[in-house]
Amino acid sequence: MSSGFMGKIRNFFTVEDEIGEDEEVILPPEKSKWKGKLVGLASSRHNAIIVMEPASVKEAQELAEHLKNRSAVILNLQNLDKDTATRILDFASGMTYALSGNIQKISEYIFLFAPPAIPIILPPKKVGVVKETGQLFIK
Repeated sequence: MSSGFMGKIRNFFTVEDEIGEDEEVILPPEKSKWKGKLVGLASSRHNAIIVMEPASVKEAQELAEHLKNRSAVILNLQNLDKDTATRILDFASGMTYALSGNIQKISEYIFLFAPPAIPIILPPKKVGVVKETGQLFIK
């Protein structure tokens, strides 16, 4: 009798639903533990590098549009007077900062502005010691 009693308990706690061939089983979706943002991948058209040589401050708006569209911009300010070049550089720097982008000076009047999706990777600097003086130097 004990096996009959134990069998009844086992059957009571065991779920044995029979599903017919024409019945559909709908399972609840799995819950993900990750609750981050869903971010789209940048398309190839957004990874362009645009070279600009603005003639006036009015053309700086074009640089802002390129950065907002996730394109890197090389800005050549060589042919401008110092005041105009400074105003454009200030505007471009502020725009890049607002977009969490990156800036790299290439030469005295040429700068690279990159959106956050395009990192600027520089070669590592060489650090050494001058034997005669014991001073550190960075190349």
